[in-house]
Amino acid sequence: MLDQDRLRKAFHTAEQVRDAFGVAEDGVYREFMAFTDRATGFSIKRPYPPDIPFKPPVKKDGSPDTFAIIRVLYNPANIAAERLDLHKVPIWIGIGKHSKYEYTHFGYNFEDKDCPTKESLARSLSTPQPVTLEFPEDFFFDHSTSQFLDKTGQPMAGLEVLEKVFAQHCDTTRAVGPQIFRRHSRVGFVCGSLTKFLEAALWLCFRKRLDYTRGSLWPDIVLLKAPSLKIFGYKTTKNVILTYASLILVTYTIVSGFGLSKNAFLAPIWKYLTSLWKHPFLALCASLVTLPLLEYGGPQVIRLLANPLKRIQLWSNKHKM
Repeated sequence: MLDQDRLRKAFHTAEQVRDAFGVAEDGVYREFMAFTDRATGFSIKRPYPPDIPFKPPVKKDGSPDTFAIIRVLYNPANIAAERLDLHKVPIWIGIGKHSKYEYTHFGYNFEDKDCPTKESLARSLSTPQPVTLEFPEDFFFDHSTSQFLDKTGQPMAGLEVLEKVFAQHCDTTRAVGPQIFRRHSRVGFVCGSLTKFLEAALWLCFRKRLDYTRGSLWPDIVLLKAPSLKIFGYKTTKNVILTYASLILVTYTIVSGFGLSKNAFLAPIWKYLTSLWKHPFLALCASLVTLPLLEYGGPQVIRLLANPLKRIQLWSNKHKM
């Protein structure tokens, strides 16, 4: 009976978590999106207030393109209900800047009516940018009282929790002088730049992007719309074909140009590969095996590299390094 009671009390849907927070989409929060996998949770957006140093870019009609996106995960470790402490269920919260246009496009097309204007984008980039924050162990939910708790055990209303998180996010734009602001985000800036580079490589080579809307614990890899080709029945994007061909040409140029084919270790490998490519059927078989490996493995490698950089960026922002 106790296990049944625990299962009944624990939240199982994103809507239950949202209702516990008391979020109404017709207020300051909008665009509720339920998470359908991993831990139960949701994301929701909130516009930035006009009284902070950051000024979001706007579209031609004057409406903002950029919002604060708040991600909430209930019981993020997915602890089984029978072992879950219903008096102190962990709540993971993350908040960051979210551009609607950048989320669905790579780069800006200023002729597009949904794109922020060039002038407002330049003005926005000249203002202090809000810093992405995570609160992994700061808030909990007590099912016995139907209240949220901070890490000291003090009860809080759901909207009060979101307001506190949003306020801290906005406060990251209020630097006391440029030197302090630069120090606040020095490590985060470097890691963020490297992450952007990897995301650009993912888009350019594979026409995919990393999706952090379900929390930054492990981003999804999303395929964007792209022209595709069929090679001997195997369908893939033009970007993957060009990446595959470029890798072959670059490898051949480096090995031949620097005399690496005579290296004691590389010589047998190079001899095997060149003999393989001399036989059209074997070359075709090799391509049909290695091309899918590149298409699947390349984005996975980029995600493995980007994920720790994102974690370091969030940690450094939180600790002001």
